[in-house]
Amino acid sequence: DAVLYHLAQAMLPALQQPETANRLFLDHLLLAMCSHAIDRYGRVAPASGKPHAALTSAQLAIAKDMIASQLDGQLSVERIAQECALTRSHFSRAFKQATGIAPHAWLLNMRVERARELLRAVPPIPMAQIAQDCGFADQPHLTRVFTRLTGETPSAWRNRQRGMERFLSQAPE
Repeated sequence: DAVLYHLAQAMLPALQQPETANRLFLDHLLLAMCSHAIDRYGRVAPASGKPHAALTSAQLAIAKDMIASQLDGQLSVERIAQECALTRSHFSRAFKQATGIAPHAWLLNMRVERARELLRAVPPIPMAQIAQDCGFADQPHLTRVFTRLTGETPSAWRNRQRGMERFLSQAPE
């Protein structure tokens, strides 16, 4: 096979002087050799062009529960993927296919939703405390993300909610 022959020829200098071989180069050559051999000699059906399989409902539930339960922690995509028995890249792709957004965007949405709950609290919770409780780095980070996702600052949102509550409490029944 001419392709395998030329790939092997490209690998010879590295095999003759392994101490000077570039590991990344060798890995890519081996990957190319394997890929070619499977494509040419393997009995693998051609790709259907369909997107990768989405998460199962159980995997999606696991991922959403993990994110929701660790809003203020240091949860990694790698950890969620492990719990779903997937690689990080496959999990990220499948999660986005299932939800329409990337895992990190889902996390930010969940944090903002939790911030909304805390902004409704009576007596009012300080913004810095809400930011900390929701996993934001600080109050300005909360404000930036909240404003980007809702179109208004947390303070404006809180004031609007209070105004609506006052209006509803004064409305005749």
